[in-house]
Amino acid sequence: MCQGGDGGARKCPDARIVQCSVCTYEWEPEDMGVPDERLSIYTGRCPQCDSSAVKALRCEHCPVLEVEYQRSVSAAGRLLERVLDLRFELEAGVPTPDITCEEAMALRVMKDETGKWEREKMDEKRQEQQQMEAEQRAQQMAQQGHRPPGMRRR
Repeated sequence: MCQGGDGGARKCPDARIVQCSVCTYEWEPEDMGVPDERLSIYTGRCPQCDSSAVKALRCEHCPVLEVEYQRSVSAAGRLLERVLDLRFELEAGVPTPDITCEEAMALRVMKDETGKWEREKMDEKRQEQQQMEAEQRAQQMAQQGHRPPGMRRR
């Protein structure tokens, strides 16, 4: 969804603004540096409070910002937030207040969808593994002078 992928704003080519995590001051540094290294090495310390705790902010057109906004203002988004909190509390063993029917149904859907996603990821990994094994077998056969089925000599 985000152009930065799993790296988020730090790997987004359009992200240019950083924010101090202490005083929330925002500025545009000359260099954001290499995404795998500490950001403050390149941006310097916060010009406002001299903290090195800085983070890259998402670019203006990041779809993640719209999702976060909708989660905060829509009824479905607020339900999702409540259900995420409930799921965390239930998994952590924290006593929870009464759960509404709507929340219970959302928890069930979340559990079903999470299971579906996990199965899909496992299938993808299995297919990748099978592809790698097939390529390794073909490579071994080629090294031994065998041709894969369907290949003829010229």
